[in-house]
Amino acid sequence: MVSSIKGVHELVELCKLHGVQHVVVSPGSRNAPLSITLENTNGITTYVVVDERSAAFFALGISLATNQPVAIVCTSGSAALNYAPAVSEAYYQKIPLIVITADRPQEWINQSDGQTIMQHDLYGKHILHSVTLPVIENEDTAWMYNRMVNESFLKAMGNVKGPVHINVPFKEPLYKTIEKPKTETRVVRVTGDSSIPVDKLDLAHRISYEQKVLFLVGQSGTFPGIDSQAETLAAFNQCVVLSETTSNIHAKGVISTIDRVIDGFTEAEKLDFTPDILVTFGDAIVSKKVKAWIRTHKPKEHYHIGYEHNVVDTYACLTHWIKGQAHKVLQAILPEIHNNSSVYREKWTNRVVKMAQKHDAFLAKTPWSDLKAFEKLLKELPACNLHLGNSSPIRYVQLFSMAENVQYFGNRGTSGIDGSTSTAAGFSVVNDKLNVLITGDISFYYDSNAFWNKYLKGNFKIILINNKGGNIFRIIDGPTEDKITEKYFETKQDMNAEHLCRQFDVDYVCARNENELNSVLSVFLKPGSKPALLEIFTDNIQSPQILKDYFNFLKS
Repeated sequence: MVSSIKGVHELVELCKLHGVQHVVVSPGSRNAPLSITLENTNGITTYVVVDERSAAFFALGISLATNQPVAIVCTSGSAALNYAPAVSEAYYQKIPLIVITADRPQEWINQSDGQTIMQHDLYGKHILHSVTLPVIENEDTAWMYNRMVNESFLKAMGNVKGPVHINVPFKEPLYKTIEKPKTETRVVRVTGDSSIPVDKLDLAHRISYEQKVLFLVGQSGTFPGIDSQAETLAAFNQCVVLSETTSNIHAKGVISTIDRVIDGFTEAEKLDFTPDILVTFGDAIVSKKVKAWIRTHKPKEHYHIGYEHNVVDTYACLTHWIKGQAHKVLQAILPEIHNNSSVYREKWTNRVVKMAQKHDAFLAKTPWSDLKAFEKLLKELPACNLHLGNSSPIRYVQLFSMAENVQYFGNRGTSGIDGSTSTAAGFSVVNDKLNVLITGDISFYYDSNAFWNKYLKGNFKIILINNKGGNIFRIIDGPTEDKITEKYFETKQDMNAEHLCRQFDVDYVCARNENELNSVLSVFLKPGSKPALLEIFTDNIQSPQILKDYFNFLKS
């Protein structure tokens, strides 16, 4: 049995035909036709998550883990507004989130009817495509309904993936059912252009003959052969490959500790290390230092490889945009690249060694702090998916070399703190590997509703760095006056997570110094029967000062 409202069965069938296998539903009345039909549709797994904001990030995590479109369904009114943070994150990470919002009929909008807001185009520019479906009354509106739903999925799953919004007005009665129709649903598919751009040989020629070529890789998933391609590039004398943990490139010769390597460049070194050609691919870069350096010391040319929503000129020097998947473009140009007599790679290699020695020397004498805790955590991590909270955690992790058996994830599309836990939770539900989240206290408490569902498993481990506030504001330049910093920026707090863990049936342990961390960490990281949280307490004044001392030591 499915909803008696025309089009509902067709919408759900089109979800399935376009590859949706998971749908996260938040309870409500106006979306009852969809809930009823989803419950009676084979091939789709549904999850019920009460908090719409958390539900959307939960779905985002599932999509990240499966590389498939995931739908979210909610009732009308402010419920739909709560999807906005995850929608913006999906937009910048290019995640195919299918946002389906129930709505009142158009004639009741702005007429003081309950749970009624202006939902058409609700998410503005942070959406690839937005439609409000017609109420089916005749063959023309039935055709229009089908076309609009198909078009929405094609936009979500095009060369540049991303979120789409399907707003569905429903007239009462909402709960009537009929036998599932026997007619086939019309599905529209598209074939993408997989050809390599014609200017590939020009790029290969330039790389072969220039003295300084810098590849800078942003956040990305894993692609076939990308590690070996990066290793091949990094072996050319004239080429250097910089990446970050969230680039997920595990290759010999690739430099993944950008901030500790380039921090302390003298003005002469900035000029000396500035590339002739910059080649970028992947999405967001965490390092502010590398962005500031390149924006003020521009290469002669900047090639960006990738399918994007729009022209992306992060470094204010873009000259060539090659539309294509990076691994396919590299596959085409690598046979055409030749080594030359440049010493560019050698200079970078020497600097990497020098800064690694300084890094190790400083940490050998570092007292208990955020930096010391991260050193211990990253040394002890087993094979896992490592999810990183925004602000401080992801920046600390970038200071340490990547582990070969770890895949790194973070919501760097918008870099907000609002859904890190929910995203990691959703990922862990559909991925059986060990999933570890390292997060800060403000981000953690903000997203504590991530535990408000019944789907979490023992493969989900949360490491909470509790330094009593948003410690990032004691690290960055700007908020330095103590009273203002504590009240308006750091938002100092004195909570701990023990009672919250009891409420949500999450195992809890804590550590207040290095010895306590050593005694609990190995046991904590072993798989269990339910989620577990390790709360690490550090000093909110000492930790940011030690990080500043660290960078000053690198510069010395």
